Amino acid sequence: MISLQASVQCLDIGNTKTKFGTFRDGTVTEIGSMDTKQFTACPTNLLPQSSIRDLPLACCSVVPEAERSLRELTTALDCSLFMLTSKTCRDLPISYPFPEEIGADRLANSLAAHTFFKTPSIVIDFGTATTFDIVTQDGGYEGGVIVPGPQGYLDFLHQNTSLLPLVNIDFNKPRSNTIGKSTVEAMELGVRFGYRSMIMGILDELFEFFEDSYNTPEIILAGGAVKGVGIPNAKVSPNLTLEGLALAFQKNHGEGLKP
Repeated sequence: MISLQASVQCLDIGNTKTKFGTFRDGTVTEIGSMDTKQFTACPTNLLPQSSIRDLPLACCSVVPEAERSLRELTTALDCSLFMLTSKTCRDLPISYPFPEEIGADRLANSLAAHTFFKTPSIVIDFGTATTFDIVTQDGGYEGGVIVPGPQGYLDFLHQNTSLLPLVNIDFNKPRSNTIGKSTVEAMELGVRFGYRSMIMGILDELFEFFEDSYNTPEIILAGGAVKGVGIPNAKVSPNLTLEGLALAFQKNHGEGLKP
């Protein structure tokens, strides 16, 4: 639970999914999500019109078309809309040389990590892309690493080969074999085995960044595919982006943290 004042609705527009939640009494509640394509076509399928008239809405977006649909809706309803950018992400130092290039979701994650978790930290967000963000106390947002998410590998195989089918990964489904007994199973196993090994390999490289100048970093896991990867001693925070949005909104509106 996070001690923040007031209530705010939070919207995270991602490449594949858009997630919504209401931050109230220190907790994200009323969480819902839908495909971003569907949200773009009709934002009110996810956003309750009555509540967005009553409460301010904070948003981070990496999909310009969906953001345009949202702005049209909030303008039509005369609603308050806060968009998180590198210019509105207050109280997070940014030592990255090109702050305008940082995805707004990564800013939200890093602000939450910088405020509520130990630093230094590595925030790993599992989505359409898997992002690793380095957050330190003095440098704030330092930079990171970007690789495809687990579904991206399967989509690539389908789109760039003639015979491999479209497969949707489901980490909640237990694997039945160690070697694939069908094409679909072989593709699923490739992602299950290879993806986690890649994550751990990247972490090994990133740890070298901290060896000389910093303490051992805290590992924070966020995002929709977080269930598929087990990382020892990591903190799991699936709503980190929404929490960071709520924090960014309140820092911009003079409320911030409770004493």
